[in-house]
Formats: sequence, C-alpha cells, structure tokens
Amino acid sequence: METGSVSEDQVVDEKAPAIWQLKPESVIGDDSYTKYTRIRTWAKSGVALLTPALRWVTGRYAEAYHRFISQPGNAELLSARKTAIEPLFDLISKVLGTTDNHKQLPLKGQANVQTLLALGVLAVQIAMIANSIWGLPLHEISHMATIFT
Repeated sequence: METGSVSEDQVVDEKAPAIWQLKPESVIGDDSYTKYTRIRTWAKSGVALLTPALRWVTGRYAEAYHRFISQPGNAELLSARKTAIEPLFDLISKVLGTTDNHKQLPLKGQANVQTLLALGVLAVQIAMIANSIWGLPLHEISHMATIFT
C-alpha cells in the first residue's frame, strides 16, 4: 500500500512485474493507466492491460487499441469494472463514513490507513454475508454501517 501522495501511474509500473508473475490474461484499470508504452510493455509480458482509453483517441495506435478493447470479451471485462469495482469502493466508503466528494479518511499514517481500510473491507464482507443469509440485497449495508458509527 502506498500513501495518497504516490500516483497510481507510478505504482502500477512498480508493481507490474509482480502482477505478471501471477500470469493473468488481462488486468482492467481505469483511464489513468492508459499509456501506449505501458500497454505495449504489458502485452509483451503476455498480459492485456485494458483501460477505457478515454483521452487516447487519435493516431493509429490509439485506433488499434480502441478496436482491441471493443472486441466482445474485452468490452465485457471493461464494462464489468464499473459494476464490480466501483460499487465496492462506494460500499467501503459508506461503512467508513467517508462519503464526501474527496472521501478523505479521518486519520493519517500508512499503518492507520491500512488498518482502517482492512476493517472497512471486512465490515463490507460481513454485511454481504449477513445479507445473503437473510435474503437481503447484497449492496444494502446501511444496517452494518449503523453498527460501526
């Protein structure tokens, strides 16, 4: 885990070799991961880096990449990111009570932040398990958030 002052862009490049060792077919990231040299390096390592490439739209490499990400399997993976990852972040922020625009955590220090985020993830998992048992919608965690506030 890195501090908030370290950009995702830098972290993904540093962590890439460890990710490649896991041998995933693809990794889905947000638009900040879109960089021609990065996408090409990942492809040479056998991993398709799929991003929306919202700002990278001109030039033959951009056009080829947009054709690649619009292929049925790749488009489905990119589409699933919006329904799988972002809602989880939203649930965690609700449990932690960080629902303002910047979702700032109420404490500082990497060890504190790691602990708080781990507890947030655990709380969301417990809420989802309880909801599954009780037949409630998995994303409805308001009762669990109430317990932690």
